[in-house]
Amino acid sequence: MRIKGKKDAIYNDCECTNCIISQNRSKLMIADAVIFYIGIRNERMGEYPPINASNRNPNQAWIFTSVEPPEHYYNSDYMSPLWQSTMNWSCLYRLDSDIPNPYGFLIPSSGVDMIDYNTIYDKKTRNALWMVSHCQVASARRQFVLEMIRNGFNVDIFGGCSSNGRKIDTRELKQIIPLYKFVLAFENSLCTDYISEKYFNNYNSSWIIVVRGGADYNRLLPTDTYINTSDFKDISTLVNFLSKLGNDRLRYINYLKIKSKYVSIRWPGNKHCEICRRLNNLKQYRKSYADLNLYLNNQCYRPYDLD
Repeated sequence: MRIKGKKDAIYNDCECTNCIISQNRSKLMIADAVIFYIGIRNERMGEYPPINASNRNPNQAWIFTSVEPPEHYYNSDYMSPLWQSTMNWSCLYRLDSDIPNPYGFLIPSSGVDMIDYNTIYDKKTRNALWMVSHCQVASARRQFVLEMIRNGFNVDIFGGCSSNGRKIDTRELKQIIPLYKFVLAFENSLCTDYISEKYFNNYNSSWIIVVRGGADYNRLLPTDTYINTSDFKDISTLVNFLSKLGNDRLRYINYLKIKSKYVSIRWPGNKHCEICRRLNNLKQYRKSYADLNLYLNNQCYRPYDLD
């Protein structure tokens, strides 16, 4: 919501600072913008819009947002014909969103730390770690990991997909990270631009990240800061490469050195700054989405690397 003359702390560093955020639904009719969380388990949009077209302020912007791909939406309210042509701006992890809101960025690291890479390498007595909560997902990542294991690649699995369901708490994870050469950052869906916290949360630790997802990693991330499963013709070739890399001190350390040139920043942008800027320049950004279903459900694909 935008109200001239009032400020909210989240806008202190924004170009436009005359905005506030409110969760008071009684102000729905007077707000300059309304954010709708789509597909959320406990936050439904509803069967029909809260304001009908005849009563809605034509200058009120409606924004739809979500951190998950459509394949993992818990409800389909947005697919109702009653919601067509109601939304003005998108705020998603997708970079073609009106207000992009990715999980993170890599930025150049400041300064050069004196890192003893040989000592780091010598501590790595375990192969790969996979931390995962959901097994049966659209990307079939569990099947992919099991195929890696069948091909001789040792993976320690924790969480919902492990044999005993055991999870790792933050303290234990911090202790065991130095022991592992690789961490698997496999997404639950293969979707455009979707790189989740699995990559950005694990980046700043001293291991090599193996990614599997639908994003164009080569376009979005610096070269050699990860290993992409899609760069290999099959799982056997991937496993052979990883095994050799893990046992080659010089090549492994070189990956760590390249990684150290960057730092992972979670939720780097303040999406509210862009919303506020748009509200202050509303004429430049007038638009609407005729069909949310068409926009949202044209971005994901089935895995092809398990055939």
